[in-house]
Amino acid sequence: MAYRFEKRFNSFKKSLESLKTARDRDWTDDFVLSGTGAKFCITFELAWKTIKDVLIEYYGIDDFVTGSPKDTLRRAFKTDLIDDDSWLKMATLRNEIAHDYDLDLVEESMQAITGEYVSFFEKLVEKINAICEK
Repeated sequence: MAYRFEKRFNSFKKSLESLKTARDRDWTDDFVLSGTGAKFCITFELAWKTIKDVLIEYYGIDDFVTGSPKDTLRRAFKTDLIDDDSWLKMATLRNEIAHDYDLDLVEESMQAITGEYVSFFEKLVEKINAICEK
């Protein structure tokens, strides 16, 4: 396992563990919303870059059209590394939160972030662990 990939994967897992703590926080607190939005963006960023590392290192895919998150996610979907196009919805939400920094949007998305999206991140960790064990 390449050092950069290993470091990024470990950072992704740590960020995910931190994001999961938002489940037990007060969702009416602006500080919690702000922190959860930021942590979701960081976790997503680390996730798609880790996915790209896996595609390059374990699948030999390095001919990305743009190298963008959505390009990477489409390639990952084709290889069954991710199994749902909801990752593209996560990318859209990440962009909206990161660029508009709308706390109302974060508040509306808390259920998805702490439930469905955390679940997608956890499944990714499991799949990458299985790939690395081969």
